[in-house]
Amino acid sequence: MEHIGEIEKPTSNFARARTIQLLRERLPKLADVTDAEINRYGGDLLDAANCLDRCRNCTGYAECWREELVKGYVTKYDVADGKIKLQQGVKCKPHLAHEAREQQERMLRVSGMTDKERGFTFDNFPVEQARRHRSILERATDLADGDGSGTGIYFYGPPGIAKTHLMLAVLNRLNDRGILAVFVRADRMIDKLREAIKNDCEEDVLERYMTCPVLGIDELAQEPRLKEYGLECMIKILNYRAAAKLLTLFTSNFEPYRAYEQHYEKFPEQIDALRSRVALLSIPARMTGEDWRLNSYSEQLGPDEEV
Repeated sequence: MEHIGEIEKPTSNFARARTIQLLRERLPKLADVTDAEINRYGGDLLDAANCLDRCRNCTGYAECWREELVKGYVTKYDVADGKIKLQQGVKCKPHLAHEAREQQERMLRVSGMTDKERGFTFDNFPVEQARRHRSILERATDLADGDGSGTGIYFYGPPGIAKTHLMLAVLNRLNDRGILAVFVRADRMIDKLREAIKNDCEEDVLERYMTCPVLGIDELAQEPRLKEYGLECMIKILNYRAAAKLLTLFTSNFEPYRAYEQHYEKFPEQIDALRSRVALLSIPARMTGEDWRLNSYSEQLGPDEEV
């Protein structure tokens, strides 16, 4: 018996009859369909038969037998009331899986996270901090398991108590679930906007932070150099996100109402506006604990003996 992959489009009545016979053998649903109906869709049915036969032993999208332009696409058929129903250009499961992987890789690139930052999860969140902050952890987990909407969290407290870890755990889980979550330090965001001005793409960078589904801003109000431009950009970003009700999270060493306190005399109106937007976008979550960085000094090298 001929292999279906060897079937070509018929060029004579004999070849056409032989092709119809082979199609009925390979596509069982055609058993009671008229020759005329099969002939009407002959070329497309040949493709559907080839897809069924050759895709049966698929080894993955990368090894697809199809030509590049139709790689990962299949033709499907069905029969209802003696009529053939065709679906062309259907993405196969390996194709969809390939696209999902590519989308995930794009998301991780856009997220702005380093490999180290992608490693912060709920599973490796410090046990002591998890016990100390059960309600905060529960709220963070709810956000991470949600649909990427809702009111964000403003994690604040002294340095080294895993504020950033917890925010990254939320962002990483959202990214893993296919919801784009971008991470950026406040000072780095302003630096990127300054660089964008030189490259004439400021609006593109602004739009990225304004419109991404979820945004996590780390170390808010801790920028070493603060200028009016930076504050205005931050207000513009937060203003848009508040109006669009986009999920936004923050970490800071300062209570929300004290954010940028050291610069308040110089920029009172802008700082009031920024604090107001932060309040619209998030609820405060005060965290406490000991600075793990300082505790790391418990492991140190010393003299082998006193001299």
